[in-house]
Amino acid sequence: MNKIVKYILIGVLVLGALWAAVFFIKSNSKSAITYDTSQPFISSIEKKTVATGKVIPEDEIEIKPQISRNNRKNLLGRRCQSKGW
Repeated sequence: MNKIVKYILIGVLVLGALWAAVFFIKSNSKSAITYDTSQPFISSIEKKTVATGKVIPEDEIEIKPQISRNNRKNLLGRRCQSKGW
């Protein structure tokens, strides 16, 4: 290749890299978010609400004993035998 063509290609690559760097720096730099703050104060809450209707649970859990029926009969039978009933 010719020397001039090499220098032109290197110059184009360098300019392309600089342009890409500037583009990404500008697109990623967002302004800082500022929040309004206020001083805390003590007061009482006086807002009241009245609601009508039913309370319907989203999930309903059924509670069962962990002892099976057969084991319960055996346990009750042993208690009765130990007391003399």
